[in-house]
Amino acid sequence: MKIGLPLSLNLFFWGCVSFMRVFWEKFRPPQYSLTQEQLSSLKRQVAVCIPAHNEETVLESAIAAITTQIPGQQIYVVSDGSHDATAAIARRLNCSVLELSSGRGKARALEQLIKKFSLLAKYRYILFIDADTELEPYFVKHALGLFTHEPEVAAIAAYAIPIWENRRHISLQNFIAAYRTKLYAILQIFLMYGQTWKYCNINAVIPGFAAMYPTRVLRKLDLVTPGIVIEDFNLAFQIHKKNLGWIAHFRAIAARYHDPVNFTDYSAQVRRWNVGFYQTIRKWGVWPSLFWIFTLLFSLEVALFSLVSLFAPLVFVTSIFFLIVQQFAGFNLFAMFSPYFIGYLEFIVSIVILDYALTVFIAVKNRAPMLLLWGIGFFLFNLINSWVLLISIPQGLLTRSTGRWVPAKRA
Repeated sequence: MKIGLPLSLNLFFWGCVSFMRVFWEKFRPPQYSLTQEQLSSLKRQVAVCIPAHNEETVLESAIAAITTQIPGQQIYVVSDGSHDATAAIARRLNCSVLELSSGRGKARALEQLIKKFSLLAKYRYILFIDADTELEPYFVKHALGLFTHEPEVAAIAAYAIPIWENRRHISLQNFIAAYRTKLYAILQIFLMYGQTWKYCNINAVIPGFAAMYPTRVLRKLDLVTPGIVIEDFNLAFQIHKKNLGWIAHFRAIAARYHDPVNFTDYSAQVRRWNVGFYQTIRKWGVWPSLFWIFTLLFSLEVALFSLVSLFAPLVFVTSIFFLIVQQFAGFNLFAMFSPYFIGYLEFIVSIVILDYALTVFIAVKNRAPMLLLWGIGFFLFNLINSWVLLISIPQGLLTRSTGRWVPAKRA
């Protein structure tokens, strides 16, 4: 689940842990240093895997960002049931390509790609990135340095940076991008950075847009788990349950990603994330651990926050109705319930104010003044997220998914 809570014990607690980690790393910074000879040798041991389904509009820029760090001969693209020029673009850029005739879904496509080219036997590390993702220039260098200095690292979850162009333009696409900029900043600063400190290591997700694994770890993971719609939670849960090591996350190992451009794709993406989370819980179950204690607490907080958010419009409309009845019928229903309604609405207003305060904080930190304008409407996303989450819980716990692709609209 990737939902930001402005009022949350988890955010407060893990925000404090994140602050402690930042303070700690001022004196003991992470080690990424490699000699040029070491770096050149390690780069030859990296395979880049890109799953793609009708991604001709973004694939070339993604590959261009990679080839400044890894040669095209080490980039492997699986075109899963594409009907456009995805495969042709990858071949033109000297990548190895596997074309699948029918859509199998991201995880199955990656599994087929790995088997086809025997990547687990040929390489020491595998980097998975989405076709619309652009790696930051030092991603591979810092990732390899971290793997070298911290051998207990089982996976690296990239720091997410939105690709938000033409920020001053008023559009739905920019509204979504602005919200995601704020959301990801809050989650990464106040939650994920604390949870991925190696002394804690309880993070429940490895975002699939850009993640790197040693092949020794991938051999022990079930990349394809029938019935689960996404792999982001599935792989993280397995790493924790099998005690395979530390899921690392650092600002210096970052990648840029594209956001949905309309509410239909946005809602579908959020639904897949939520359904995938609960399907993963159903698959791997619960085991005694700090990981599960904090995962459960966060899940309960998110569900409670969603219920509170969705009741707010209902309470507001009911209050207006009662006032109208009083005006025209003289029957004062509002007086009977006003203490509860007013208290509830005051609580919701407090949440909205606190949420906007977080928006101001991120706007100042990221030097993104447009967030101050867009942030006025961010409460709409809380309503959308809350509704999608609540309908996703039974879907995730009771249904199975094929994992097939759902193409997103590209700008």
